[in-house]
Amino acid sequence: MRVTVRFLVAACGLGLAGLALPPMCTPQAAVPISREADHHLVLENAYVRAYEVEVPPRSATLLHQHDRDYVYVVLGDADITNAVAGKDPVKLHLPDTTVNFSPGPFAHIARNDGGTVFRNVTISLLRPQGEVRRFFPSVRAALDRGKTEATVLETDEVRVAAVRIARGGSWSPGENGHPHLVVLLNRSQGRREPRDRQMTKFPSG
Repeated sequence: MRVTVRFLVAACGLGLAGLALPPMCTPQAAVPISREADHHLVLENAYVRAYEVEVPPRSATLLHQHDRDYVYVVLGDADITNAVAGKDPVKLHLPDTTVNFSPGPFAHIARNDGGTVFRNVTISLLRPQGEVRRFFPSVRAALDRGKTEATVLETDEVRVAAVRIARGGSWSPGENGHPHLVVLLNRSQGRREPRDRQMTKFPSG
């Protein structure tokens, strides 16, 4: 059964240098994502495991294994170095609300090169995803030009959408027979705090 993931933008809308893996670091040496201290499991069911990820400034995760494909959304601008086992480290600038899809399995270290906490919501997809159809690189881009809802990316098994909710407004998922996972991105007074993020599972119709 297909799953729909929606990132809800509430209120007034959207307003690792030198890191390298040691020579002996291989996927076999990696800890499972469930044992990586910066990944906090907040929801699990037959379709997904959702984690809140918070990497302190100038710090790095452990080498950890992603066995499944996953989708993530970045909360706040971030500068990181992504060091995948067996590959050269790559420096990345990830703007606020960046959305991406990463096929597993692989192991990596994520180092936060910035001066603020690197936050994201990582959603491991427990079923094989098949073909990926990518639409937008971020929630912000998907909701450009006043759109209220738009598809961000889609696979054979999951559709990721962005929804804008005006201040004082309301929203509920349509009855399409599929399970829904909703991630609320709520900007409060110009900043996003950990308590402002909520995940809700809407059962299928």
